[in-house]
Amino acid sequence: MWGSFGSNFARPLWRSVLVRLWRLTKRTHGVFLLAASMQSGRWRHTATLLQDGRVLIAGGLRHTPSASSPGMDKFSLADAVLFDPNTYATTLIEMNERRDSHTATLLLDGRVFVAGGRSLDRPTQPSFARDSTEIFDPLTNVFTPGPQLTTPRFGHTATRLSDGRVLLLGGMATALDSFMTWDEPTDVLSSGELYDANTNAVEPLSTSMFEKRYGHTAVLDANAGGLGRVCVDGGLFMPSSGAVGAGSEYYDIETKAFSGIDASGPGLRRHHAIVAIDQDRRALIGGEDIYWLDRDDMGKMYPLDVQIPGYGWHIPLVIPRTHHTATLLPTGAVLITGGLDAKWSLNYAEVLPDPFTHPNPASVLTGRSGNSRSGHTATLLPDGAVVIVGGLDMVHGLPWHEGMTLSDILVYVYTASQYSKYKLDLGGVGG
Repeated sequence: MWGSFGSNFARPLWRSVLVRLWRLTKRTHGVFLLAASMQSGRWRHTATLLQDGRVLIAGGLRHTPSASSPGMDKFSLADAVLFDPNTYATTLIEMNERRDSHTATLLLDGRVFVAGGRSLDRPTQPSFARDSTEIFDPLTNVFTPGPQLTTPRFGHTATRLSDGRVLLLGGMATALDSFMTWDEPTDVLSSGELYDANTNAVEPLSTSMFEKRYGHTAVLDANAGGLGRVCVDGGLFMPSSGAVGAGSEYYDIETKAFSGIDASGPGLRRHHAIVAIDQDRRALIGGEDIYWLDRDDMGKMYPLDVQIPGYGWHIPLVIPRTHHTATLLPTGAVLITGGLDAKWSLNYAEVLPDPFTHPNPASVLTGRSGNSRSGHTATLLPDGAVVIVGGLDMVHGLPWHEGMTLSDILVYVYTASQYSKYKLDLGGVGG
């Protein structure tokens, strides 16, 4: 399944392995390797690391060539895939409802809470946002229905708090056929709600965010005193007067109040990625800033760089990108994969060294992740390897969002010990 060792038939196998191990140790960064393939390509899915080491890949959006138009038919998926990095096996399991653009959060007891999302079946049925939830039990590999949300939402965030509850924030309440549409969203949400696994109940927040947010991020700062706070960055609300960046604000878990709105800082971006460097430092990576020239113009996208709130650093990316992933590695470096430039999907990844310990924290390219992709997932494994799943490969010559969905599962490795564990072909998928 992992491929062959290439054309080294003339040398003994053990020597080929040693040569490839030596090459990996001499690489500045790692390689991507094809691990498995799903039955259905998907993007806008979730990928959650379970406590037993498997990865739960839930829902998502699939594209198939349309028989009636030049573009693609699109439909949300009602299934999930379990990927086992130890055996490279995939297992298809049914979900209760089709959904994409949802969230999936690992609970303290090892189950996974799946919330909201969008249901899309184009061109046969109109899309809509879901207010349903379901809970995956890794002991039985079964999804069961969960409590109803107080508001239908998709494109929201879900953050597990230190006490085990899950905070849902923002998103949209009316689904659109494309998650990156230039039509003006009229129902971006500022509301939030909390899920309590102990009572299996959802309750709305008593207060709302200062800004309506979609395409934002929310991470827990457990070092802020008390129960901690949730840092909410970015997102973009688009009123009729033009685009407005949502900036940053903070939710205090103990006082149940939002504060600290910053409309001029690094949070003025959407569809970025974020990594929590430590308990009180986070890095906002990439994303886009859109200015609307007039109501009929599709606008201009300005991909952004790396910023760390409170430190004023601007670290340029090698390839500016949005709709990408960013994964904090055990080494302190950040792996950045896929995404979009101003128009097309990207297949080049890059690695950003730890900006607090590296004397010159400049991002560098680390090879190609096979197909170009955006809207994919990246999941850190316990041994430091990273699992890359699916995504959308935008096809030149077709309109926006009419690309092909990918079914591949890749593993990014960057140490000799990881190669030895996975016994991978170091030729990779992208060089």
